[in-house]
Amino acid sequence: MLLEWTIHGNSSNDELGLPEAHSKTWLVDRSFWQSWEQKNEPQLVPPGKLCVEVEPVWGTEVTHDRLRKLLDICFSKLTKETHPRGDAPLRQCVLTKQDRPNNDLEGVQLMTCDYIKGTEGHYMLMESFLSLRKYERMIEKVKLPTPIHLLDHIIIPINVRESHWFPAHMNLQTRCISLLDSSQTYSAAAYPQQRMLIWNFSKMVWTINASTVALVPCWTIHPERFIVLHPRMTDLTPGMVQTLGRHKEVTTRNIMDTINDQIETRWKRRGISPGLAGNQSTDSPGQKRKPD
Repeated sequence: MLLEWTIHGNSSNDELGLPEAHSKTWLVDRSFWQSWEQKNEPQLVPPGKLCVEVEPVWGTEVTHDRLRKLLDICFSKLTKETHPRGDAPLRQCVLTKQDRPNNDLEGVQLMTCDYIKGTEGHYMLMESFLSLRKYERMIEKVKLPTPIHLLDHIIIPINVRESHWFPAHMNLQTRCISLLDSSQTYSAAAYPQQRMLIWNFSKMVWTINASTVALVPCWTIHPERFIVLHPRMTDLTPGMVQTLGRHKEVTTRNIMDTINDQIETRWKRRGISPGLAGNQSTDSPGQKRKPD
């Protein structure tokens, strides 16, 4: 009750309650977070209408030589059109049956998070392009109680396997993400994805709403915890993770020696890096972390 009075109390002497507090904690709406999860879930789509865009920050590069060659030819013939928002070129290409000799692409499907790097740029499904714009519109409509660079905490209600709920806490000053879960064994498989969604969400909110007044933060993660983050976040392949797992102790140097320059560049764009300094994600305060 005291907490309620502190947060919602009236400053008038004629009414009960303590003076209204200036809240530095943001409780994310439950329905919003469920929608955010759904829209960020990759879907399997056959390659039909594709476009060329800048490399998506949270996309996954895939290799498909036959499809890449066809798209290189297709896009090289096109004239750049004006982007609907007027701030970047957008070229579109529809792969018809005539573009698929000998049914080379029969049965080929891509996830909506996938893109292919070609000579004309980064090729992605139109569904992927439209999804990215939906994310941006969702973030643009977010109303914070206080500008995000002045907030201390974000609390997010997480729903796992329909019936189980637990809160996630992000300390915006240290970038520490804590999953305050009473049933870790039941929910552990969802932790890597939830951490990725939380960081993606907070970084996009910060970039859109606060980047002109405060630098977008970087999340420095302990090396041993870094390699068990979601692969869509780190771009570490199973082979890389296996190689790193052979070391007695995973260090930042081990990780940097394993990756290539392209992956390091993507980490910088996503605002993540392996390291010992600063912030480390945990599952619950005062409790030893269990493997994800």
